[in-house]
Amino acid sequence: KGAQNIEEETKIIFVLGKPGCGKGTLCANLLNQIPITQFSAGQLLRDEVERNPSSEESRIIKDDMKEGRIVKPDITVRLLQNAMAKHNEAKLFLIDGFPRELNQFEYIAQKIDERRCYLLHMKCDDDKCYERIFGRKSGRIDDNEETIQKRMVNFNIETVKVIELFKEKGRLIEVDSGLSREETCQQAYNAILKLNLAKK
Repeated sequence: KGAQNIEEETKIIFVLGKPGCGKGTLCANLLNQIPITQFSAGQLLRDEVERNPSSEESRIIKDDMKEGRIVKPDITVRLLQNAMAKHNEAKLFLIDGFPRELNQFEYIAQKIDERRCYLLHMKCDDDKCYERIFGRKSGRIDDNEETIQKRMVNFNIETVKVIELFKEKGRLIEVDSGLSREETCQQAYNAILKLNLAKK
């Protein structure tokens, strides 16, 4: 159920990049340009903790995020499925911050035809990412230096395998997030149109 109910022609673009590469900003800009439904995996997890702060699942989510660990795929996928099921008329989903490791992708691929999934990778060097993170003062539980370093390590060990997989499948879009916001967004927008994933 859940995500299985979405329209057959619906496509999904996962958005991945190092912490601080500007995933949220890019997604917000794309929302203004093309008809798209967007979710942030991290925000769905934070919302769940806020909604049910005393539940065992919220405790697990909070601990994992605080320690920079990747939250178990069954929790994240369930939250994503529930969110997507509320928009089953959507033709294009943009999912930011997921899947961060291969077993997360394998888990969601059991629920959704993976041929409908694409990956947008925002390339950015570490120094630029750190500069952006510590300039934003978000107050998020996963925005302290130790946690960021762990998330960087996770990205360089686990998330790169997901990116490589989509490259092999020929469904990888790469943009340079070291450019200005406008230039990065234009790169992503052009690539999405070129793949016929959305219309102007």
